[in-house]
Amino acid sequence: MQILNHRKLDHPHVIILQEVFPTPNHLVLVLEYANRNTVRHLLSAKGRLSEAEARRLFQQLMLAVDYCHRMGVANRDIKPENTLLNFEGQFGANGDELLMVKLADFGYSKDEDTQSLAATKLGTPAYMAPEVLKSTGPTYDSKVRSF
Repeated sequence: MQILNHRKLDHPHVIILQEVFPTPNHLVLVLEYANRNTVRHLLSAKGRLSEAEARRLFQQLMLAVDYCHRMGVANRDIKPENTLLNFEGQFGANGDELLMVKLADFGYSKDEDTQSLAATKLGTPAYMAPEVLKSTGPTYDSKVRSF
């Protein structure tokens, strides 16, 4: 289902799934190239981001998540390692590269139209949403809005 869910998405802040082909031992997914690694790598290299830089990256991530949800897809594994970065040649006022967020890894994604409600609590526990951890029923809404 990862492939079907990802193929539905066409947004500047979602990594493009360009091609899928089988080999004798694997199914290969060819993705758009993100030339600046991941948010995890950026945080490891810088230690911390300025408020302006963090806000800019977070806003882009929220645009990607909102788009996915409007398309009926819940990623279910959003974390710094799955948030890729791309530099497209623009610089900020202070000379820093303006990086573009690219949401990736739809391996745990769910489609609200074709798949059952999410039942498995999966992913990296340190990044799991509190409402997922607190849910006691057999399923949970993977796109719940708690505000």
